[in-house]
Amino acid sequence: MKFIKILLIIAFAGAVFYLIGPRPSFKAIDYSTPDVSISLDSLDTYISEKEAQIPDIKPGNKSMIIWDNDSLKNKTKYVLLYLHGFSASPMEGNPIHKEFAEHFGMNLYLPRLEDHGRSSENSFENLTPDDYFESAQQALEVAKLLGDSIVIMSCSTGGTLSILLEDTCPEIAGFIFYSPNIDLFDPTSDLIVQPWGKQILRTIMKGDYNNVTYEEEPAKYWNTRYHINGIVALKTLLHDYMTKENFRKFDKPFLLMYYYKDDEHQDDVVSVEDMIEFYKYAGTPVSQKKRIALTQAGTHVISSDFFSGELDHLREETYKFATEIIGLQPKP
Repeated sequence: MKFIKILLIIAFAGAVFYLIGPRPSFKAIDYSTPDVSISLDSLDTYISEKEAQIPDIKPGNKSMIIWDNDSLKNKTKYVLLYLHGFSASPMEGNPIHKEFAEHFGMNLYLPRLEDHGRSSENSFENLTPDDYFESAQQALEVAKLLGDSIVIMSCSTGGTLSILLEDTCPEIAGFIFYSPNIDLFDPTSDLIVQPWGKQILRTIMKGDYNNVTYEEEPAKYWNTRYHINGIVALKTLLHDYMTKENFRKFDKPFLLMYYYKDDEHQDDVVSVEDMIEFYKYAGTPVSQKKRIALTQAGTHVISSDFFSGELDHLREETYKFATEIIGLQPKP
């Protein structure tokens, strides 16, 4: 009996020690609109000067505008805003985002989100959910200057940020979600936001950095080594804000596409099951939302010609949604 009591005391003490351990802590995201007081004819200079303040941006990773008319550089009826995923860059959506904007005669804004596209291994060391979201808010403010109405196309965590932007901007006409990150595929990632989460992650990663292997071309546009704080900030964003309450507030038209063939052949980066939960609970009328599983994409990044095996089908369904649901018309 005495031995059992000792075991219970040890177990209780261990549980208390675990529960009082440090948890990841970030300030709540701020939904107030950032001030981007720039004239249309100053936008290129504004973006160029802002990017020049970051000395280690990799070639081809900077924010940029692709104008529908590069000579006039005028506002278009619709603008396409592309929000890339975590540890990626605007090139992630190539060629679909450029083809879409050209097809429908739209200006295209390709922002580099907070702390992305850098060569430093210390990328994301100081990333917070609020900073991450604010960079998407700033991108949306630029998009407002480029078009009367906004279509937001996104991949992965760009979709996470897009969901949170929806309620902040009446000019948004619709959303195109490619593999939106509602939660990570690996359920053990929930440990990251629990007591000792960052310490557990550091143990798993064998240090403070995550290393990812890409082939030569994709490696130019994705982070191959970055600080694990980025993963903690990302998981906190998902845990705290990808909720049924926020899904129900979402009521704009949207297209949801993802890779899923069967349980053995599906997106293994983010959770398809949670994407479907978002689709189910979103307040968008059934007639204005569409969900399509791509069985041959074979990848998480379904709109990239670096990875996807089903670009033609994706392109066809994307254009169909844009014309039939959003009401876009091809450029004459």
